[in-house]
Amino acid sequence: KFLPQICITSLFMKPSIALILALSIIFNLAYSLNDSPIIGILTVPSEYPDYYSSQNYSYFASSYVQYIESSGGRVYPLKYDLPRDEFFSTLDKLNGVLFTGGSTGILYPNNTLAPFGQAMQNVIDYVMDQHKKGVYFPLWG
Repeated sequence: KFLPQICITSLFMKPSIALILALSIIFNLAYSLNDSPIIGILTVPSEYPDYYSSQNYSYFASSYVQYIESSGGRVYPLKYDLPRDEFFSTLDKLNGVLFTGGSTGILYPNNTLAPFGQAMQNVIDYVMDQHKKGVYFPLWG
């Protein structure tokens, strides 16, 4: 008599144990998701042509990374020379963009945009487009 009662009781306990386990896993996943904003920092062409050609290298100072991370954000390097489609696809995955300071040229001598200047213009156009849609997309500069 005693054995069947244990089996019946354990059958009723299994669904509740499974439910508790499932809820525990769901809550742990919910708390483990990272909801920190991802901020793109626009890279600048290398200023050291003897060591790193600007055709192959771009950078930004680590102080910009520290600035974003100190407020809880995560940093994604937004390469200024990405193909246009890939550039805008990357912007769609970000929560904002930071322009670094410095004296990097944005215009050629004939007043047309250099690749870095075009990247900056693309970001500004994207931000304005998002604003028109009512989407908050900050731009620091």
